[in-house]
Amino acid sequence: MSRANQQRWMGMLQEAHRLDAAGRLKEAETLVRRLLKEAGPNAHVLYLAGILQHKQGKLSAAQTFFTKGRAADPKHPGMHAGLGFIAVSREKFDEARRHFETAHRLAPHDGITLLNLG
Repeated sequence: MSRANQQRWMGMLQEAHRLDAAGRLKEAETLVRRLLKEAGPNAHVLYLAGILQHKQGKLSAAQTFFTKGRAADPKHPGMHAGLGFIAVSREKFDEARRHFETAHRLAPHDGITLLNLG
């Protein structure tokens, strides 16, 4: 993978985050799908893909992205937190707690992971 491609992909990821923050979810999703096709299964891209699907109420798709992301980077706390939110949405509270505990263990200084345990 060339350095030029890495820089271009980072720019695309930053743009996808900007679109997400602006509420332009469909545009962000299109960019993320393009990025997954070009760059492959990168944990940061898979995480954003899961977030975008969750925001659109597509829980199965979100779960798929978070699960693939966890396989790509088992120490990414966001993947575990995302799976926890999916479990909460499905009223699987014991499963959600396990995911949130793992996320907190991986990122103990992240206040969000701690709040999710509450």
